[in-house]
Amino acid sequence: MAQLIHSLTDEEPISLLNAPPKRCFFIYGSQPDKQRGQHRHRHSMMLMNCVRGSVRVYVQTPSHDQYFTLDDSTKYLLLSPSDWRMMYDFTPDAILVVTSDYPYVEEDYIEAPYREPVLVQPNA
Repeated sequence: MAQLIHSLTDEEPISLLNAPPKRCFFIYGSQPDKQRGQHRHRHSMMLMNCVRGSVRVYVQTPSHDQYFTLDDSTKYLLLSPSDWRMMYDFTPDAILVVTSDYPYVEEDYIEAPYREPVLVQPNA
């Protein structure tokens, strides 16, 4: 299950990955009505941090739905490979930093959710 971590330093959350970081990427310029992600992984553990603006993250496991708002640069979201995730409701200035312990490999991605996603809408 996804875990929200509050930290004032970058070192502590990154140390929670299963291995040293192998990949880091940024998501920015996303339209508020666009959804990103919509997948899980076979191997990649990921750490998300919104360093500017805010974004909502919906996480689905075989038995739970979880909802997170990343709106503070001290919040980090740790995602297990089996956590199906969807990022949505980006503010126009949002910059989401994603760090992974596994390199990009197309075969690592699993797009199918466990069940139909149920999003919490803005101001809900």
